[in-house]
Amino acid sequence: MTVLAPYAGLLGTAATTWGVVGAASSLLQARKLARSQSADSVSVGFLAKYLGGYVAWALYGIAIGSTPLIVVDLIGTFASIVTLGTALRVRHVATRTPGPGVGAASRVGVRT
Repeated sequence: MTVLAPYAGLLGTAATTWGVVGAASSLLQARKLARSQSADSVSVGFLAKYLGGYVAWALYGIAIGSTPLIVVDLIGTFASIVTLGTALRVRHVATRTPGPGVGAASRVGVRT
């Protein structure tokens, strides 16, 4: 028996809580992306790998029946999907939207 064994329940609760907060933290990045409408400083590859990690751990948690792993990693999967989707949407919109002043030059000298 280890010294920490009597605290296993408390430690499990603390670790699960910390994991949920950490897993959901990518939603802060999604919020920033949505507000700024710029994904220039975000690595989509990193976000995709992050998502893959959460999916793998969630599947592992399901395989061994670990509720804390399942909860944390399903939240992480959801948050990662939202963040990755937001980054891809912002990038798609940025490639479709003309830059400032585009189109204005074609209107110069045109009488209405």
